[in-house]
Parts: sequence; C-alpha cells; structure tokens
Amino acid sequence: MITFPDPTALQWEDLGNKIAKAGYQLVQTDGVWMAFGPSTMTQAQVDAAVQTIINGYSILPYAKKTGIQQVNTAKAANYYTLYTPAFTATDPNIEAEFQDNFGNAIDAMLDLWASVNASAKTATTAWKKVLDTRAAARTAIAAIKAVTDQGSAAATMAAVQAIVDGIVWPA
Repeated sequence: MITFPDPTALQWEDLGNKIAKAGYQLVQTDGVWMAFGPSTMTQAQVDAAVQTIINGYSILPYAKKTGIQQVNTAKAANYYTLYTPAFTATDPNIEAEFQDNFGNAIDAMLDLWASVNASAKTATTAWKKVLDTRAAARTAIAAIKAVTDQGSAAATMAAVQAIVDGIVWPA
C-alpha cells in the first residue's frame, strides 16, 4: 500500500509527472492509493519503487521553476507595457504568447545593447526602464535559485512567492 508522509507537502501534478516519467501510475480508488508498473515487476516491487519516489519528493524544484516562470511572465508584461500599451487580444492565451515572444525579443535587444554600451550614447528613459526591468528580473531569479528547503512545502512555496511578490519593477 502506498502512503504519503505529508500529503500537504506535495504538488500533486508535479509528483504525478515524476511517477509517470519513471514508468509507473498511481491511482486512488475508494481512498486507497494503488501503484501500477511494468508487468515484469511484482506488486511489491512496484509499490516499493513508487514509495521511494514519493519519499524522495521535494517541492523545492517545483517552487523554483514556478517562481522563475512568474518572474519571466511579469518581466515580459513590463516590457510589453512599455512598448505596446494599446494592444489587447480577445484570447488571453494569444496575448500571453505574444508577451513571452516579445520578452524574448527585448532580451535579445538588451544583449545587443550590452555589446555596444561602452560606445553608445546614454540610454533613453524608456530604454533605461527596459534595462532596469531586466536587472530586477535577474536579481529575483538569482534569489529564487538560492532558496533552500524551508522545512515544509508551504514555507518553501511562501519563500519563493515572497521573492516574486517583492520585485520592485521600474515605474
């Protein structure tokens, strides 16, 4: 039988993906968790393998990944508002995709700026905001990458979210 040391410490989709990637399935029936795996394994072997995955699960990589995604989305939105404030899409997914691609294009321009910065004129106010936006995002991402396990899933997620919420984007 499969058990969970602390069900509140799990991000279920992330854990399910890890179990599936290892070649197993985990299904709950009538409140009992059942593990399924290759037919070449006994049920005890499958249970042991899945239990090992569960026991070794840490929410930290998931917390970092989602925090960095939030920073990148906010960075793209900041870039986006500097250059295209009038654009709105009827499908929010299209707008989000546009923002992500726009953010990548701005990052490429920033890399180009960095290569000629020494000989270039002083950045315009708008370009300075773009530079400051990227700097704020990089600082936040570095802080997220430095987060360690906080002892509980809630505390770990809260530590990452505090960094995301604490970003001061240029006005």
